[in-house]
Amino acid sequence: MEDINNVFSTSTFKGFTESIPDPRPGTCGTNTQSLESKVLRMVEHHPEMESPIHPIGKGPLIFKDEDHFKKIVVDFVVGFNGTVFYVLFLAMGDGKIQKVLEIGQSVFIISELTILKEPGPISSMSLDSEAKLLYVTAAKEVVRIPLMQCEKYNESCESCVMARDPYCAWDDREKNCVPVTSRSSNLIQDPENGDHKKCPSERVAFYRSSQRENPALVLEGHGSVYLSCPKQSHHAHYSWKMQDQTMDCSSNEDECLFFISNLAERGGSSYQCVSNERGHEQFHTSYLIKDSGSLMYLTRCSIAVYCIFMTAVALLLH
Repeated sequence: MEDINNVFSTSTFKGFTESIPDPRPGTCGTNTQSLESKVLRMVEHHPEMESPIHPIGKGPLIFKDEDHFKKIVVDFVVGFNGTVFYVLFLAMGDGKIQKVLEIGQSVFIISELTILKEPGPISSMSLDSEAKLLYVTAAKEVVRIPLMQCEKYNESCESCVMARDPYCAWDDREKNCVPVTSRSSNLIQDPENGDHKKCPSERVAFYRSSQRENPALVLEGHGSVYLSCPKQSHHAHYSWKMQDQTMDCSSNEDECLFFISNLAERGGSSYQCVSNERGHEQFHTSYLIKDSGSLMYLTRCSIAVYCIFMTAVALLLH
């Protein structure tokens, strides 16, 4: 407010080259009925200040090169230890919404939400901070979004803490990522840093237990294929492991894809998709390529053609 008051009292008016009348437009007068007509004309035709209002820090808090932010609403969240966090919901031109945590003069993108059935501009956003709901209006849709989506981080304590979502915290007794309320206590949360080391030490075995609980997907045949690994966090580095080799993703956007030109040549191989975020390694999925025993793998179609051919030969011979 100090910056705003200073600009109103010192800045020139955009497009106005004459001397500024007294009382200065923008100040509170004692008797508005006594204002001269030139003051009223100036207010009507030159309402804009020449000097800008700079954000705190003299620079933008967040910007996006490929798209412009169209709408913004801001919610405040009180953590279970009493710390106040500000969460920005930024609508982009394609209808997606970025959920952003403000931390001092920096930001952390918690998630990017796709909420519309048909991509398109968002007309308006309205926040119900008490009920923790966001209402979004587009040309053909009205959508209500819960601000608390803690179930997305239920996979582990590390996933919950590293999400840095101030609405959520890890309850180690319930083994769940739960919404934070005024009555919450004894939870694990670190929106400022997302330090997964705050989780109980027994969770370090999670990588191996995930491998046991999620058996490999078996592939067989020949021809080219992309192994798919959907990304759970865009802040993590994803890669593929095959025996002692570590390989980067062939394509690296919403999914970490790995291209294999011929399955038959990789028979007996096992591929694991893993991620590493700030030193925390996590297993996601694995594929086992079945060894067909021969490079001459027959598809159902080729088997059918072969059977018809052999039947025709047998009839001719008889």
